[in-house]
Amino acid sequence: MGDTLLLPANVQTAEETMETIRTHEQRQVHVLVEVFGGRFLLQKGRDGKWNSGAFGNVGLNESVATAAIRALKKDLGLSARPTELREISMIGPSKESDNKPVTLFSYLMNPEKEALKLDVGKVNEAVMDKLMAIVEDVKEHRDEYSPIFVQVFNIFLALERKI
Repeated sequence: MGDTLLLPANVQTAEETMETIRTHEQRQVHVLVEVFGGRFLLQKGRDGKWNSGAFGNVGLNESVATAAIRALKKDLGLSARPTELREISMIGPSKESDNKPVTLFSYLMNPEKEALKLDVGKVNEAVMDKLMAIVEDVKEHRDEYSPIFVQVFNIFLALERKI
C-alpha cells in the first residue's frame, strides 16, 4: 500500500472541501416580499440603497431555500416555511451580483398575522408600496436602488408579467 491514503466515501479531500466552500460562498438569495393588498416590501440597507425585502449569502451545506428563510428571519423577523416560498428564477453571475449566482424567491406576507422586526445592524428602514409605484420610482431614481435589486426586480417583472 505504501503512501496511498484511503478515505471513506463520505470524506472529502482538501481540494474538494475548498471547492465546496468556494462554490457555496459564491451563491446568494434574494426574496421579493409581496404583501397582501398588492404591495411589495423593500429594505434600505446600511449603504443607503433600496433592495429586495430580504437577501443574503448561502451558507456551507445550506440549501438556497433554507438561506432564503434565514434571510427573511434575520433581516425582517418573518418566519417562513419552505412551502411558503416560491422560487422565481436562478440568475447567473453578473457584475450586479458581484459575480455570484443568485436564486430569486418570492414570499407572500400577511401583515395582519406577521409583524416586521428589522435587523438594525443591516436594515435602516423598510417600506411597503404598490408595485407600479416602485416601478416608476426605480425608473426615476435608479441610483437609489442596489444594482442587484434592479436586476432581480426586472427579471421578476418579466417572468411574472406584472407590467
